[in-house]
Amino acid sequence: MGGGAMGGGAMQNFLLHATARVTAEHHQILHGEAGKPQNLLSNGEEHWNKWCAPNHNASWVEIEFAERLQFRGITFKSAGDHPRMAPTVVNIRQWHPLQGGWIEVGRRELDFGMRNWHRITFPELHGDTKKMRFEFANLRGKEGIQLGEILFHHY
Repeated sequence: MGGGAMGGGAMQNFLLHATARVTAEHHQILHGEAGKPQNLLSNGEEHWNKWCAPNHNASWVEIEFAERLQFRGITFKSAGDHPRMAPTVVNIRQWHPLQGGWIEVGRRELDFGMRNWHRITFPELHGDTKKMRFEFANLRGKEGIQLGEILFHHY
């Protein structure tokens, strides 16, 4: 499934870098702004501004918001180098404590076309939650996985 533009109104991004906490199963500390998984919520195209798990072809990332977040669309942005390390698929889960924890939202193929800083938007992904989990995989056979940014949108 490919990404597409959202219709019916202007799409705006939630600015979450300072208010959400990102944890990852694997990550590599990079030069610059600490290179932590938190970089996934930080806009920019500096070399360090990405999440990177160089020795793993599958890894999860969890984002916990300061308050419940209502979103209408999610965008994934590739990193600025090593396009063969971009994830090719993501399983998306949303936290629902009253329904037993993690609920699957969907699985999406990510085709960044081997382009740096390329965005793929899925306007059909929406929710109202305090936590999200993304299970990324790189099925190219290249050792490692990395991503530049995850954006949450609203109207």
